[in-house]
Amino acid sequence: MNSAYEHGGACFPRGGVQESGITDFSVNINPLGMPPAVREALHRAVDACIHYPDPFASGLRAALAKRYAVSETQVFCGNGAADVIERLAEVLKPKRALLLAPSFSEYERALTRRGCHCAFHMLRREEGFQLTERVLDDLNEEAELFWLCLPNNPTGLVPTSDLFARILSRCAERNITLITDECFFGFLNREDAPTLRHHLGADGGRARRILLGAFTKTFAMPGVRLGYCVSSDPALGEALFAAGQPWPVSVLAEAAGEAALASPDWERESAAKIAVWRAELAVGLRSLGLWVSESESNFLLVSDAVPNAAKNAARLRFAAACGLPLRDCANFRGLSVGYFRTAVKTPEENQRLLSALADFEKEGEWQRQS
Repeated sequence: MNSAYEHGGACFPRGGVQESGITDFSVNINPLGMPPAVREALHRAVDACIHYPDPFASGLRAALAKRYAVSETQVFCGNGAADVIERLAEVLKPKRALLLAPSFSEYERALTRRGCHCAFHMLRREEGFQLTERVLDDLNEEAELFWLCLPNNPTGLVPTSDLFARILSRCAERNITLITDECFFGFLNREDAPTLRHHLGADGGRARRILLGAFTKTFAMPGVRLGYCVSSDPALGEALFAAGQPWPVSVLAEAAGEAALASPDWERESAAKIAVWRAELAVGLRSLGLWVSESESNFLLVSDAVPNAAKNAARLRFAAACGLPLRDCANFRGLSVGYFRTAVKTPEENQRLLSALADFEKEGEWQRQS
């Protein structure tokens, strides 16, 4: 069963408990951890777990509707972003979709299981894996849906505001449903980053616009499982609810989500600190002769100056042996074997990783690890 798992964070042998001595750089969770208010809300909600949860997560949906300035009918909450992705694929059932490569694999997985043909817009190393206006040519009459990760995983990049505006217009012109995955959006340390949140008005337009979000990353609560989407189509929420089990949000998850939304400073302060730590980690990695993406998120895509599959495999083994597992990116469509993704953690933890990688880079060390 483990062979079907394709993500980071797989160093939990039993019961979800991480082995001692491991600093897991394969998962891109807020290094500052969970806000105290969220932790307290989880504790307070334990007694209420003797009751069934609200099937509609009414309080949380109201809070999200206020945050995004939309109607509650435009909000759906689920058991993590992965649950919402599966429900969206089940309800929308497009025949043809356009995805980026490299990008998060669960979009393709969910869509192809429903018989959708996925075409791929390939991001290029020589362009720094940045999205360019080339994508507009692929937003043609064959595409029914375009799934865009903002910022993209594993590159950590966002398109320019001008390009994003052109993508919005092209999707509207050609009746293409646009979904933006903004699960990492809270790590962008600026106010002018492109987002769908200002384009979700239920204006009766033909093309759907759907924003996917989660509390997993910025609020460091992956074990709670809480995701959501906000759609310009008010009818979508009811269809999503009918597409899965009837209690998509637990008592604990709803309490944690409401507490998180009442802690907006946590996102802003985290993004500011992580921007500094990310820059320092990137400088350290580049000083080792590595290529590093110009990420704006809490992770970095990294390879040798010329991707080297054998050396990278040895590097990953070495880091894991040091208790510092990295995310092998070999299973990302559009990347050759030779790339890894590292989370940005605290300065002390980042220095541990840099020291280990410096040891690995010592003359002859990586050949001995092969």
